[in-house]
Parts: sequence; structure tokens; C-alpha cells
Amino acid sequence: MFFLAAVALGVEICVASDLVTPPMTHEAPAAGKRVWQQSPEYHGTDVYHSLYLPENWVPGDKYPVLVEYTGNKFPPGNGSGEVRDANLGYGISGGTQFIWVVMPSIAVDGKKNAVMWWGNREATIQYCKQNIGRICHAFGGDLDNLLVCGFSRGAIATSYIGLADDEMLFIAMHFPINLNWQSIQAMLHSMVSVEIQFDHRRFGVYIHSINGD
Repeated sequence: MFFLAAVALGVEICVASDLVTPPMTHEAPAAGKRVWQQSPEYHGTDVYHSLYLPENWVPGDKYPVLVEYTGNKFPPGNGSGEVRDANLGYGISGGTQFIWVVMPSIAVDGKKNAVMWWGNREATIQYCKQNIGRICHAFGGDLDNLLVCGFSRGAIATSYIGLADDEMLFIAMHFPINLNWQSIQAMLHSMVSVEIQFDHRRFGVYIHSINGD
């Protein structure tokens, strides 16, 4: 999975064949750590997001950013819908070179993350707006190299949330490829090169796999 993001953003990465997503902790952000964070606007609630700084992270350097939205809660498939259980962004990056942020959907009551669909869509949008810039400023995220990704509900969120208005479009359009795992897997089996065309006013992204020698 990480191959597609690396090629498209021009980043060279090398990772082990087997990846284990690090658990989310309440430690301070540091290289190779995945930590719990909360927007100050939601202090006193259970709303949170997670932040992972790559193994090669150094203060003062710039890094491309992966923003992930999780799928719905789906017990038959062991899907919790929880931010803490996200894996896709880590699989895409291989744990190196990219800052990985998992954004929440905000429940209607504003007191916790929604594990099914959007909860309060406007609050979900605002949370992303408020925090992506903060994270990039604090930890060297490059807003000119930002990929929005997700599985299932999260794949829909890349357009339904990521292209909600002009301000969100400014965030999402910097790297206009919004895929779930099945799409990435199918593409990697068949592609030699990929041509990407972006039409944010309609569907967000068109992707064409081009086979060749």
C-alpha cells in the first residue's frame, strides 16, 4: 500500500514486509510514537484524534501528511470504527517518512467520536480544519504534500468531508487521491504507472491504471 503514496509524493521509503501498527498511547509526541491528542475545543469530552510521527522524524524538517478517516463499526469484520484502531495510514507509509493523523467523526452530542457514519457532519469538518494546521505547524507537516485516505466510511469521507467546502478543499486538494484498501490493492496488482486527474467539483478524483512493459 505504501508504494502508491511514496511514488505519487516522490518519497523513497524502505520497510519490513510485515508491519505492526503501534498502539496509541498517552505519551508526548515523538518519532515512532502514535499518541492520543485532543483539540482544546473538546477539552472535557471523549473526542480525540491520533498522531503518529515517522521513525525518521526530526524537529524542524518537513514531512508529507496522511490524514485518515476510519470505517464504520462492523463487528462481523472486527471493525470498531474507533480512531485508536486505524491501520490504513500506517500501512500506506510503512511507519516512515509520513506524518499520520487519524481524524474523528464527531458524535451528535459533541462528547465522543462517532463510530457509525458522520455524527455531526459540520463539527467533523470543523475539527479537521482546526487541527490539521495546528499539527502541521507544530510537527513539520507539509500542507503542499497531503493525502486524505480512508477505508469504507473513511473512503467516502475523503470526498463527503474532505471536499465539503472551499476551506476543506484547500486542505484536501494538495494531494487529490482518495482511496480505500481494496482500491489500492487492486491497483498495485495491475499497474505499471498511474495517471491521476482531479476534478474536485464533481467526484474528487479519477484514477487510471496504465499497463505496459
